[in-house]
Amino acid sequence: MECYEYVLRSAGELNPLASRREFRGALLRADGGYGCLHPWPELGDFSLEQELAELSRGGAGPLGRRALACCRVDGEARRAGRSLWSGLTIPESHFTLGAAETVPEGFRLVKVKGGADLKGLCGRLDRLPGDLRIRLDCNGVLDGLAGFLRFWAALEPWWERIDFVEDPCAYDEGLWRELERRTGVRLALDRWEGPAPEDRIRVIKPAVQADWRGAGRLVFTSSMDHPVGQLFAAWCAAREVAERPERVLLCGLVTHHLFNAGADPFLEALGPPRPVLVPPAGTGLGWDDLLEALPWKTLS
Repeated sequence: MECYEYVLRSAGELNPLASRREFRGALLRADGGYGCLHPWPELGDFSLEQELAELSRGGAGPLGRRALACCRVDGEARRAGRSLWSGLTIPESHFTLGAAETVPEGFRLVKVKGGADLKGLCGRLDRLPGDLRIRLDCNGVLDGLAGFLRFWAALEPWWERIDFVEDPCAYDEGLWRELERRTGVRLALDRWEGPAPEDRIRVIKPAVQADWRGAGRLVFTSSMDHPVGQLFAAWCAAREVAERPERVLLCGLVTHHLFNAGADPFLEALGPPRPVLVPPAGTGLGWDDLLEALPWKTLS
């Protein structure tokens, strides 16, 4: 097994739980294919060092197992000389608002991070074009029922445009049902491995989660990771659309614009953000030449 460590740099804060602007990760080459390892320790992931140490010992941490699953699928397609995108359609995505607040033409939905800084959030929402629907991601920072009701009251000018609120507070199905009953807004659950009702909107990150069979309404997203990980999420979403299209809502697969393009050739190769991600040519997930040219090192 080989790895290539990278650093992505963002122009602004990407998560209210993480103030850093540099994000370390690693691409893996195994079983003739490629995968991406991009931890978010702030969200409970093992560190990159822990994940790589597990792999070097012949095991795999939680993210390592998903990266190796990507390697196996990608490698099988590369050995057969075929593209993983053949016959598949990548679903439409929302635009994730980063440091730049201009939403490119064509997007119908925008995702905005926010929760603790209500004044800042309202300012960002006020500057959005009036025809855009909105998804809000609080990353669980609100304080239960009272905290969410205060938050929701401040957003009254945008109530009719809000599609859902993701992770308003720690997940408790009874509490969330009460929040929905009292406000009329839908709540979405991210990074959840345990049981949840079939009608609960689930945000699925294939880089983290392996099984979403019990979920009824799915929003596939990247983990705000390297474009290789972004493509794996898009392929999982496209495969789900091919098999069970009624389960897949508008997704969040377009995130490469959140990082400075000059830091990584793959970011430039994906091009400007568009509502539907355009996959690269080549075998497997694509980018045969770009991936082959990286300075790979044996993992030991």
